[in-house]
Amino acid sequence: MGKANHVANELYARAAADRSIRLRIFTALTLDPRTWKSDLERRFVEPLNARLFCGYPRLSYVEAVRNNALPPNIEVNEFFLLAGEWLAAPLAQQNYLSANYTDAAKYLMDRGLNVIAQLVSRQRPGADAPLSLACNPDITLDVLPLLAQKRKRGEAAILVGQVNSELPYMGWDAALPVTAFDHILEADAYDFPLFGVPRLPVSDAQYAIGLRCAALIPDGGTLQIGIGSIGDRRSLWPLSAPGTQ
Repeated sequence: MGKANHVANELYARAAADRSIRLRIFTALTLDPRTWKSDLERRFVEPLNARLFCGYPRLSYVEAVRNNALPPNIEVNEFFLLAGEWLAAPLAQQNYLSANYTDAAKYLMDRGLNVIAQLVSRQRPGADAPLSLACNPDITLDVLPLLAQKRKRGEAAILVGQVNSELPYMGWDAALPVTAFDHILEADAYDFPLFGVPRLPVSDAQYAIGLRCAALIPDGGTLQIGIGSIGDRRSLWPLSAPGTQ
């Protein structure tokens, strides 16, 4: 949900047109609409794409990676692949980096990271309103102090935010002053619907799990919910104990 697709596509377009630019994209979980090879597949996939990807801007590098046609001055490294998605794409396989999220910041810095481009939300209207890293604060917050060190050494380090009205505004450490960003992309033309994750109704067992967990969390505590079917149930969030983050 945190990908600044329009920023990434502009960087890709400029590097593809100018081979003197060296572009390396480091990302996780590239999302792309499904394709089909037969009419039967088409009839299944088209409604699926309409539900999940309606209005979602495609990332320009995807087709080039699939077709083994990336320009020689561009490299795309992923450290979290959708299962089975890139089996027929040698470039994706060869440039995959096996990195745990805990170590991702180190991997980024070791590879010379100098630009972070991330989707953000705005707390309220106004150019001076705080911006939130929303549901993707983890790696960026790990990297920002390291980028500050690069700046002190006189090296380039840039934080770019692309404002999206669909993202939830989350406070605490996820909220940053607008001055923390070097560039902000915000316009109706760049606002888009987020990837639509299907959500099934919450079962009695899942509700009971959420209620039990909420009762165990003390005030001021923190609950981490990771990737998985339980973590995707929005209805569990209001059960968090008062004062939790």
